Amino acid sequence: MLTTLKNIAMTVVVMALGCLVLDFWLQATEIQSPLETRLDADIGPTYVADRQFSRYGESFFLGATNEWGCLGEGRPPRAENGERRILLVGDSYVLGHTVFERHHFARVIEEQLRAAGQPATVLNFARADFNLWNMHRYYRDFAGTWDHDLAFLFVDRGDIRPASQTGADLYPVSVVEGDSVVGDYSFRNSPRFTMARRLEPVLNNFALPRMAFNAYKLLQRGEGPEMVLGKLAPRSPDGVSVGWPARPVPANSTAILADLAADPRVVMVFKDDFPDAYASVIDSLGVTRVDLREAFYDCEAKGINPRVWPVTGQRGHWNHAAHRAIGALLSAEILERDLLAGN
Repeated sequence: MLTTLKNIAMTVVVMALGCLVLDFWLQATEIQSPLETRLDADIGPTYVADRQFSRYGESFFLGATNEWGCLGEGRPPRAENGERRILLVGDSYVLGHTVFERHHFARVIEEQLRAAGQPATVLNFARADFNLWNMHRYYRDFAGTWDHDLAFLFVDRGDIRPASQTGADLYPVSVVEGDSVVGDYSFRNSPRFTMARRLEPVLNNFALPRMAFNAYKLLQRGEGPEMVLGKLAPRSPDGVSVGWPARPVPANSTAILADLAADPRVVMVFKDDFPDAYASVIDSLGVTRVDLREAFYDCEAKGINPRVWPVTGQRGHWNHAAHRAIGALLSAEILERDLLAGN
């Protein structure tokens, strides 16, 4: 019996050491980084400050966060020497952790505005899985506290009428209370938030648990077959049209949009095909908006699907060509409509 216990203990020790060695190798070779995000009790999921990390998926990403927990080059909250700033607030498409920082559409905007003699700094405050209710609260509580002249909020139909969200109980949201739009921070009391906070020390320092966490998220999103079968997994064909729901814009979204309309710096950016009924509500409230579809039409005219990654053959987030087209369109809109003037 004693010999058996010793053998079991030795096996456990050897396996633990093997896992530590494998974990060190995964991090050293940058095949897998520890979890780069953490949970904040005020703004929900955010990045660990000054953390370099890599990601493999539709493409390869290698980048770093700044000292304020955002992707890309950061700036202090207060602008100096007449610096003009544009904020980006949106979900993982806007976040852009599928392209290197130098290829992100934010850099294209900066380049084209500089060439036109109207330089501005573009700061990326996007977060994965955001919808309008999250974006508004995040803009009011965090991103919008940075000095800025413009704020682009990127939305599609699912953001205006929020559907299922992988981590809905990890985010603060904006809700209507009486005649005001206020923050709802009940996520702090959710069992998932409590459990995630407990797991953070492990996930933020080791790569193997992060890999398991990635697999868990894929299963939650229904991507298990693709995770196991790769390119052999059944896929929905590109270009399948989806009927728009004949449901009105939720009252909560209408109130949030009205609140944003009172801020002349806010511009709503339509990321995808958008129901006319939703666009009419936004227009009736006086919200300034820009439609990205022209950028995607430009890609398609060149024979490029803006959401297909040629190297991996995967369909997903905006690819490099899409980022260039989006940057060109947004910078042109800024210049032609003089969106930076007077802000």
